[in-house]
Amino acid sequence: ETESDEHLKTLFGLAKIVGSDIDNLKDAIGNETYESHLMYLSYAEKAKKAGDLDVAKKFEEMAQDESKHREVFIKALSELGG
Repeated sequence: ETESDEHLKTLFGLAKIVGSDIDNLKDAIGNETYESHLMYLSYAEKAKKAGDLDVAKKFEEMAQDESKHREVFIKALSELGG
């Protein structure tokens, strides 16, 4: 298991998929920002236009959840000095 984890981490590093904690948090913040401010809200708008208010509400809830994740990552980044 350790060998597998080490190899995976090495390969991810070479592929530039995994960086430092600070880099990973910055990347995660960017992704959560996109999801919470653009992606899910645009899905909600499309659902509203299609007349499916229940689906729209779910997408809006998902946007709020992603926004909370974003705030957690921002706090963690701050605590790391990033």
